[in-house]
Amino acid sequence: AKQRSSLVKLFYESGPQRVKKLIAEHLQSLHRTGKLHVPDAMLATHLLTSTVKGSDICLRHSMNIPPAPTKKEMQSYCQEAVAMFIRAYRVS
Repeated sequence: AKQRSSLVKLFYESGPQRVKKLIAEHLQSLHRTGKLHVPDAMLATHLLTSTVKGSDICLRHSMNIPPAPTKKEMQSYCQEAVAMFIRAYRVS
């Protein structure tokens, strides 16, 4: 990353940062309409994405480490992570 800092920055800005911005905007919209209580959309975005990307299942999948999770396991994990997130930010 140090040797290719401009390339790393470009990748981050066009990939992860762009996606996180879109998620945060969506969460702000859900907060404004009263569907979820998300006072800090960017913090919530970081929490959601780290829950998904930080899991052992995702790590094994991305690094191709056996036993590789099945597509069904990946979907189930992601669905449950999102469900947990929604429960945490539901309107009381």
